[in-house]
Order: sequence, then C-alpha cells, then structure tokens
Amino acid sequence: MGILRDLKVTQKLLVLIGIGALASLCIGLTGFNYVKEMAQKSEEVYNQLLKPTQWLGEVRYENARIDSNLLSITLTDDPKDNAQLKASMDKSIENVISQMNKFKEIAQTEREIESINQYDQDVADLTESRDEMINFAMKNENTKAYEIYKSKVSEKRESIDQTLLTLQQYNLEYAEEINKQNQNEIKQAIIMLCVILVASMVISVFVGLIIMKMIVRPTNELKELLSKAEAGDFTVHGSYRSKDELGVLTNSFNQMISGVRGIIQTVAETSQQVAAASEQLTASAEQTSAATHHVANAIEEIATGAEHSTSKLEHNSSELQDVLNGINVIVEGSNKISDLAKDTSKEAEEGNMIVANNLQQMSNIQSSVQKSHEVISSLSHQSNEVGKILDVINDIAAQTNLLALNAAIEAARAGEHGKGFAVVADEVRKLAEQSMSSTKLIAEIITSIQYNSNESVQFMGEVMDNAEEGMQITTETAEKFMQILEKTRNITPEIEEMTSTVQEISRSTQSVSDTAEELAAFAQENASSSEEVAASTEQQLASMEEISSSSKVLAKMAEDLNELVTKFKI
Repeated sequence: MGILRDLKVTQKLLVLIGIGALASLCIGLTGFNYVKEMAQKSEEVYNQLLKPTQWLGEVRYENARIDSNLLSITLTDDPKDNAQLKASMDKSIENVISQMNKFKEIAQTEREIESINQYDQDVADLTESRDEMINFAMKNENTKAYEIYKSKVSEKRESIDQTLLTLQQYNLEYAEEINKQNQNEIKQAIIMLCVILVASMVISVFVGLIIMKMIVRPTNELKELLSKAEAGDFTVHGSYRSKDELGVLTNSFNQMISGVRGIIQTVAETSQQVAAASEQLTASAEQTSAATHHVANAIEEIATGAEHSTSKLEHNSSELQDVLNGINVIVEGSNKISDLAKDTSKEAEEGNMIVANNLQQMSNIQSSVQKSHEVISSLSHQSNEVGKILDVINDIAAQTNLLALNAAIEAARAGEHGKGFAVVADEVRKLAEQSMSSTKLIAEIITSIQYNSNESVQFMGEVMDNAEEGMQITTETAEKFMQILEKTRNITPEIEEMTSTVQEISRSTQSVSDTAEELAAFAQENASSSEEVAASTEQQLASMEEISSSSKVLAKMAEDLNELVTKFKI
C-alpha cells in the first residue's frame, strides 16, 4: 500500500485502468479460447460426423434404388428396359463406391474400421450374387433371377444396410458425446468467466476506492488549509506525506506558510521597533525644541544686555554664566539628538534591508504558488488524457459486443449443433456490457477527480492573488522605509551642524565670561554676534520641528504597518 501511495497521480490512475484492461483482456481471451474450441468442435462435428452421416444416407438410398432396379429387372422381358435398368444400377453403384471411399478416408476408430471391413466383405458377396442374378434376368430367366435375389441378394442387402445403419448410429452416438462435452465446456466457460468478472470487479472497486481516497482526502485537506490561509490563518499545517504530486504540493504549501509566518513576525517586530524609535525621536525632538526656545530667549536677553554692557558688566557676567550653563545643556541635548538621529538612520537602514528581504521572500512564495498552480493544472490535463484512454477501452468493449453478436448469428446458422456456441457468445456479450459498465464507473471517478483538481486550481489562483497583494503591501512598506531613511539622512547633518554651532556658542560664551571686562569695549561686536547666534538658534528650532514632524509620520507608518500585520494569525 505504501508503494501505491508514493506513486504519481497519473500512475495511480494507470494502475486502475490497467486492472480494468487486464480484466477485460482475461475475459476476452477466455471467451475467445472457448469460442475457438467450440468452433473447432463444431467443425469436427460437421466434417467427421454430419457429412459422413450424409454420405452413409446417400449410400443407403442408392442401395435401395439398386434393390428396386433388381426387382424391376426380374419383372420385365424387354431387353431395352433391362438395359436401362442395368445402366441405372451401374450409376448407383458408382455413387455408392464414391461416397464410401469418402467415408473410408476419414474413418479412424477401430469400430468404424471393423464395420467397413464387414461392409466390404458383404459388398463383395452381394456383387457376385447380383451379377449372377442380372445375367439370368438379361436372358429373361426371371424366375431363377428372383430366386437368387431371395436366397442370396436380399440377405446380403439387409446385412449391408444394417452395417450402414450401425455406422450412422455410431456417428450419432459420437455426436451426442461431443455435445455433452460442449455442454460441460460451456458450463466451465461460464463459471470461469463469472469468476474472472467478479474477481476483476472486486479488485477494480477495491483499488479504485483506495486510489480515490488517496487523491480526494489530501485534496480536500489542502482545500480546507487554503481556505484558512485565505482568511489570514497562517498557523495551519498540511499532514499529508507522499511522493506524488499532492504530497509535493502539500510540502510546498507548508514551506510557503512557514515563510509567510516568518515574514509577518519579522514585519511585526520591525514595526514595533520603528514605533518605539519614532516615539523616542519625537520626545528628543520636543526636548531639543524646548531647549532651543530657551536658548533663543537667552540670546535675546544677551542682545539686550549687550546694549547696556557698559553699565551692567557685573550683572552681565552673572547672566553669561547662566547662559553658559544653558548652552552646556543644549550641547548635551544636541549630542543626544545627534546620536539618536544616527541610531534612527541605522535602524531605518536595517528596516529597509528587512523589507527588501521580505519582498524577495514574497516573490519566492509567489513563484512556489505558481508552480503549485502548474502542477494542479497538469493533473487536470492528465485526468483528461485518462478519460480518452477510457473511451478507447469502451470502444474495445463495444467491438467485443459486436463480435459476440456476429458469433451468435453464426451459431444460429449452425442450427442445433451451434446452440452451445450461441450460449457462449451471449455470455461474452454480457461480459462486454459489464466491462462497459465498469469503464463508465471509472470515468465517473475520474470526473470527480477532475472536479476537485479544478477547485484546487481556483483556490491556488486566489492564493496567488493574496500573495501579489502581500508583495504590493511589502513594496509600499519598502518605499515608506526609503522615505524615512532619506529624512533621517537629511536630519543628521543638520543636527551635527546645530551641535557644532551650539559648541561654538559655548566656547564664545566661555570666552565672554572670562573676558567680561572686555565686553564693554566690544559691546557692539557682541551684539552682532548675538544676532548671528539668534539666527542659528532659529534655524535649529526649525530643524527640530522638522524632526518632530518626521518622527510623527514614522510613528503613524509604524502604526499602520502593525495594523496590517494584526490581520494575520501566526
């Protein structure tokens, strides 16, 4: 059974067809063998019994004519009539000799040979007495001729007729014996054909049910698994194990489900990481923005203080120390933002690579689904080819039925001796009709297989559509990650520039704090520098707002991606 399970679907169907064809061949050969034997027996009866019986009948008929002419010749005195009767007897004697020679050629049994020897002895004695009688009759000595007839010819004539009758009776007995043999052979043929038919039907139905179960059960299982996968349940797993097309298809389905499940898990984890990173980036951007606002306010105060630097140097020195502390805070926040931006860029690049891998995996899944679709389409086509083979078998059964009908007609022509042949021909016709019925049953099974194969093709088409939709979603995700990556790459230089600017401010402020006394001389210059710092701070504030906006967009994209992933059950 394991060997049958591992066969291809086409090979399984060929096994079923082979069993039906082998059964039909056995039935046909058995019927042909018995029909051939019956034909040989019929020919033997005709050549060895019927024709010899006919020859013996003609001999008896000619002997009766000779006997009649012998009596007639004793009743006439006319030489002309005697000559005509003599010529008629000679012709009858020639016919008798001719027919008996034919019979002697085919005589084989010891009983026939003994009867023929007795016949030849009686004919020799009869010929001698008959010639003597004819001689007296030709001399018109009819009384003596009649006495010879009564004393010699009549006795031999009856002995010869009895011998011929014995030979005919022997032929009839032999014919009866052959007829009994034919009847026994007919019974044996019927029993043999019935046994072969029942055995072939039982084997065909048994193997057919096994093969149908081997094909329908995994097909229905795969159909149910595809329905669940279509609904988003990727926890399903096919249990059918075989080396046939359905086993390969089930294995491919399991690999596809495993690959899709891994992709969805990876996408879910990545979306969560992106969401967390975007939230952290948003928080950092808001913190930096607040610090930048604080710097802007401080720089405005520095600008105002620069105008009164001459009268409020001491106060400005204290103010500058506060500014220096605030700038240090800004530098620290800028460094954090720069590191966070670099980490975000790195994670965005990794996310982009993961999405690219997901896209490749989805492409592989689509290819596997396409191959599965081609395998099921091939199965449907091969089922159609098997249907054509069944049509050929059906035609053979129809021709066997026609041959049986012709054999029945020939048996009817043979008359009484062809009855046995007619019975066999009728049984062959019935068996041919039963073979056609079995072929029809097999055709119905194949039609069921073709229907299930077509449904599988339809479901594989739906799976292909879902796979294409998954590829489209993955492609869109890849595009979003590219946008995120591009924005993080744009943010990083700006943050680095901001950090550099803030560090420069820190150094300048430190220099101003150390040289507070010199601020008075350079108050105007310090005011100008303060304006430049204010401009840089405004630029930094704009960059922080852009970072915050991009982080919100990234968080929204991660949320959308996570919603898509939750639709699938893994």
